Amino acid sequence: MIQESQHPFQYLDFLDILFSLVLSIQIFSYQKALYCSFSYQLILPEPSKNARAIKTLYWLCLRNLLQFLKFGIDRMKLFGYVELKGEKMELTKQDLELIEQAKVTADRLHVDDIHEVAAALRTKDGKIFTGIHFDANVGFADVCGEVATICHAVAHGYREYDSIVAIWGDGKGNYSLLSPCGRCREVISDFGLDIWVIVGNLEKPYKLKISELLPLKNK
Repeated sequence: MIQESQHPFQYLDFLDILFSLVLSIQIFSYQKALYCSFSYQLILPEPSKNARAIKTLYWLCLRNLLQFLKFGIDRMKLFGYVELKGEKMELTKQDLELIEQAKVTADRLHVDDIHEVAAALRTKDGKIFTGIHFDANVGFADVCGEVATICHAVAHGYREYDSIVAIWGDGKGNYSLLSPCGRCREVISDFGLDIWVIVGNLEKPYKLKISELLPLKNK
């Protein structure tokens, strides 16, 4: 029987997100202390300029806090801790088959720490292509499963896609449904903003248009 579980790295992802949120608060506290020090110790020749400089520094502190909080929330969306917004659609039988094809590819090509994320896409005319991610020794040379799958389809002359899904597998029957990273979202959307992306988790999967995952593209 196939076991469906969360992959172990998801706990590290959660710690990464938590660290980002804590860091944002710490940085804000540090900058606020700097603001207080600035307001008490720095005296400019003109009081109006001094007040304006203090006000500017305060707003910079607040802006940086909001930016770090947004970064943390974005990370939570990426790893599925915050539910994505948009027009959700239930999966069809063909979508479920696409997930199974990704699982088969994940098992068939699995190599620990090198090939662990497989993807499957369906073209507009119903053909299915799969691919596997490549974790290189040099980080910038990594290839995501979605990109590998698109390259496979393009190599066979297919450029019009209907749906795509990515699955992590440990080669032992454990799987996790993954949301595409930012780079993959860009690549997928280059082939059409109406492509469906299957996200969520294996217990409750659903699909969204890639335009919902990458809003305001080309705007």
